Amino acid sequence: MINEEEIAHFIIERIKETPATLGAQLGAVANARFPGVNFRLSYGGLREFLKKFGGPEIEIVRGQAGMDDIYRWRGAGAGAEVPSVGVPKTETPVATFPRYEMPWRIFTVPESHGRLYIHPESGIVQVVQDDDAAPEALFIEVPKLTKEEHRQIATDFLLQIDLDDRGRFQETLQAEDFWQKWFTTTRIWAGGKYLRPWLAYRFDRICDFFRQRLDALGISDSVAAICLERLKQSKAADRPNPVAKKRPPPISPTSDESLRNIARVALNAMSEEELRRLWLPLGVVADAVRRRDTQ
Repeated sequence: MINEEEIAHFIIERIKETPATLGAQLGAVANARFPGVNFRLSYGGLREFLKKFGGPEIEIVRGQAGMDDIYRWRGAGAGAEVPSVGVPKTETPVATFPRYEMPWRIFTVPESHGRLYIHPESGIVQVVQDDDAAPEALFIEVPKLTKEEHRQIATDFLLQIDLDDRGRFQETLQAEDFWQKWFTTTRIWAGGKYLRPWLAYRFDRICDFFRQRLDALGISDSVAAICLERLKQSKAADRPNPVAKKRPPPISPTSDESLRNIARVALNAMSEEELRRLWLPLGVVADAVRRRDTQ
């Protein structure tokens, strides 16, 4: 028989241990301690459970844009510090990361400006800009993905590409600046049939690399799960807002500008050998060479 008071007491004691506790962290430890309890189905979620059984001493700070809720113990003292960028000290919504500070972007882009840190006990993920000092000593830096690791992810994806198409993708991976060419090819090849499978595969592999990084740093499985969830949330928050950004009016496929754009995309995806086989009017080629020589 489920004893809500016992469950609430256990969760409250966990909240008391740190000035700010993430909802994902609480959910993980509560599910491990009480495996037969489904907070979402039985109570509408952990937040609703604590509102009903947790008492007025628990302060719940609602997260925004897919970010975690923050749980605090009101008796912790007014001077308690909250060890995270974007985590408020008052009852206000959790601030979202600026676009250039998204943990997902910092981890996945080798040339990104910033460094990624995690807290090995609470699972808090924090971004520090290049010119700023590292956070307190307890935080651990997580190395970014490298260009060669991105190339390895794409190389492994080749097994999911049809044999007849695989050669074109293999050729793309040989280029030094393979990244943009690879994405262009996945978008346009065979009507974009590989784009969705590639994006899903890439997402899963990046998450695998992140977990491997945390394992190498000695992070426990429970904390690593919280860090990974935080990383995924930052990717979701990084997506453009479809309401705020209106789509431009469609261009007729027969318009001159549309055809030129299609041609540019196709040319960028073609290999040197394919370009050499391309037939062009001699007069157009001669005019292009003449303009180049006079510039």
